Amino acid sequence: MKVRCQMQTRPGMFTQYEGHVDARCNDLAQWDDVFQAAIRELQRIAFPDYNASMWKLMSFEQID
Repeated sequence: MKVRCQMQTRPGMFTQYEGHVDARCNDLAQWDDVFQAAIRELQRIAFPDYNASMWKLMSFEQID
């Protein structure tokens, strides 16, 4: 399934980001699965050195 995740960096990060990322996820019932899929996509496309502790998942919706 494809999901659109609204993501935000945690306060205090050097680069602040707030926006959405589209990711593929196997289980929409598990918030952590969606969060990890979003992190992997963010690391792949724009933030390779940002780990999961630097992000907050604000919301998500299925788009596919």
